[in-house]
Amino acid sequence: MILLASAIAVRHNAHMGFDLLIIKLPKSWQRWVGVLNHVLVLGFLVSFLFLSVSLVDVAGGTMSPALGIPMGLVYLVLPVSAILMLVYTGLSIRDLIVDGHQRQAVDREES
Repeated sequence: MILLASAIAVRHNAHMGFDLLIIKLPKSWQRWVGVLNHVLVLGFLVSFLFLSVSLVDVAGGTMSPALGIPMGLVYLVLPVSAILMLVYTGLSIRDLIVDGHQRQAVDREES
């Protein structure tokens, strides 16, 4: 279930990041380094999606001894989370290209 929360973090750009070197770059470079970063993340998420679908396929029929449900239902969170993160990462790329920036995490104490 933590992967679903990770998808929400990706949506709001609230995940942990290391931007010490990026903030030293000119603004125009920051945009394109951000796009490159997100494209690399997309590549990882595509492979994660395919591997998680194959895991659901292989282990999906196994029954959970404690719950008595197919493990495929438990493992289904993997491809669902991958799809959500793919969509949100794609939207971040669009925001970077069109607007020049991406959504920032909102601190609840400030709002």
